[in-house]
Amino acid sequence: MSKYSKNKTLEIKEKVKNYLIKNPIASTLEVAKNLGYDKDFIYKLKEKIHHEASIKIYSHTLKSSLAELEDLTSEVSRILWNIVENKNSKNRDVILSCKTIFEFRSLILDHRIKYNLFAEEKSNDKEKINVPELAKIVREIEERCERKYKEAVLK
Repeated sequence: MSKYSKNKTLEIKEKVKNYLIKNPIASTLEVAKNLGYDKDFIYKLKEKIHHEASIKIYSHTLKSSLAELEDLTSEVSRILWNIVENKNSKNRDVILSCKTIFEFRSLILDHRIKYNLFAEEKSNDKEKINVPELAKIVREIEERCERKYKEAVLK
């Protein structure tokens, strides 16, 4: 346990972060000497700082990769929806398009749940998701797709 209070430890951690921003290749001994703290304590703080940074990088990479996947599936889904809406489309094409759209939706939803990205969206006060409106839109699309699917199967 640290000989400093939690608030003091956070304050020192910020000082270490600032020092490392100014001199990213600074050794633990150099930081400890310039800030006037024990090298073992500074070493533990540096480990925490590097761990937090790696989590932020991983999270950013994960979010950007998922965003790219969402963009790609959205583009492909638009093309597939055009096939569903086209009166001249073959039944087989309509069925495969509906199936693929549902699989895309499930894939994105599974990944968002798996990596707990919904919790982060809820905590973000800047952008609020209108869940009832979103659910209504999704239901309408599902109903339209289901009607098209049944029409294609019955033909």
